[in-house]
Amino acid sequence: MIQRKQTLYLLVAVILSVVALTQPIAELAPVTMGANHVVYNLWVLVSNGMGAETDYSVSPLFVILLVATSLELITIFLYKHRPVQSRCCLGIMCLLLIWYVAYAALMVMMSEEYNAKWHFSWASCLPAAALLLVFLARMGVNADEALVRRSERLRD
Repeated sequence: MIQRKQTLYLLVAVILSVVALTQPIAELAPVTMGANHVVYNLWVLVSNGMGAETDYSVSPLFVILLVATSLELITIFLYKHRPVQSRCCLGIMCLLLIWYVAYAALMVMMSEEYNAKWHFSWASCLPAAALLLVFLARMGVNADEALVRRSERLRD
C-alpha cells in the first residue's frame, strides 16, 4: 500500500489539507480606519475595540475541505478497489474546485460586508497543491488499472 506512488500523493494531499484547515486563509483589511479581520476556514476573527468576535459565516469552507480531507484519507485505504479509488479521486477534485468557488464568493461578499479589501494567505494555495496531488494519484491509479487489464488480456 505505502509503496504505491499514488498512496504517497494522497498522504501528502491529506497533510496539506489538514494544514489548510488550521491556518488563516485570508485577511480583510478595512478601506478606512480599523483593525484587520483574519479569515480561517471555520470562522472570521473580527477585531473590534473591545476584543475579538468570531463570525461563522465562512463555515461552508470548513465543511467542504473537511469532507475532501476525509475522502482523501479513506481513498488511501481503497487500494484494492482501483475503479472506486479513481472515482473517489475525481470526487475529491470536484470538492476542491467547489472550495475555491465558495472561497471566492465568500471573500467578495465579506469584502462588501466589512467594507474591506481581501488579501489571500499562503494557506489558501494549499488546496490547489492538494488538487494537483490528487490528480497525480488518479493518474497513477488509472495507470495501475490499465496495467492489470493488459496483464489479464495476455493471460487469456
